[in-house]
Amino acid sequence: MGMSAVSLLKRSGWVFPELRPPLLFLIGGGVLLLSACAASQYSIQPHEYSGVRLYQTFCASCHGLTARGDGPLAPLLKAGAPDLTRISERNGGTFPREEVRKIIDGRSEHARHGSRTMPVWAFEFYPDHMSDRRARLEAEATIDRLVNYLETIQRGQPDNWRPE
Repeated sequence: MGMSAVSLLKRSGWVFPELRPPLLFLIGGGVLLLSACAASQYSIQPHEYSGVRLYQTFCASCHGLTARGDGPLAPLLKAGAPDLTRISERNGGTFPREEVRKIIDGRSEHARHGSRTMPVWAFEFYPDHMSDRRARLEAEATIDRLVNYLETIQRGQPDNWRPE
């Protein structure tokens, strides 16, 4: 009844090289190798990212590349996205590390975000290939790097200033 695709191609004059088992093995191995490389969503896992890369990957879409609340998704938020370079300014000149950490990890909702439209990043930063205790420590360290980065981008800091 029907012809296979190979039969149709052969009838049309398509030339097929003879594929011998070693060549098939090499092609199959190459495909497996490439698929293994693409298996992970990330080339490195978020718990290995620097604070800058964490911000660029997880925050910039709402808060903008310069953290001033002008990201492409900001207009979709109820009250927009806050300017993260003015956190200290809005807190009397002191960077509220623990409050920022709580907002990121989901323990605190921020009125500006309305009903929790900001993702709870602790879940994203929790490496599922580790034991619970180690994964929790990695997630906390990841959030610390992000908080440290946010502290470094506060406006009005001296050029030689570094976070504690």
